[in-house]
Amino acid sequence: VPLLQHYSWECDDVDHVGHTATKLLRADPERQVWGFGRHFLGSNYYWYLRDPAGSFVELYSDMDVIDDDEEWETTGASTFGPEHIANAWGPNLPLEFIIPNDLETLKAGWGAMEG
Repeated sequence: VPLLQHYSWECDDVDHVGHTATKLLRADPERQVWGFGRHFLGSNYYWYLRDPAGSFVELYSDMDVIDDDEEWETTGASTFGPEHIANAWGPNLPLEFIIPNDLETLKAGWGAMEG
């Protein structure tokens, strides 16, 4: 898929995220992309890995859910700031997450599809 940034798999809980990522990384440490951490928006735990095709896959758990839009109210002020763009805590966002290492290949593939 041209320009696929990442896809996600929901895990049962934070332990499931950790155990799954650890098992995959023990088999192939080069899979590591970003994590373990917690996103600010959504409040979910995450760990990003590389799948066998080289795409990013996010393992996540405990994402906030709004069950009833009618009943949900914002609380007004938020503590969200520039330091929370990527996460509430955890490692810094790697540059590869924003500018893929294979960007030129992706652009060429996209151009070939346009004809």
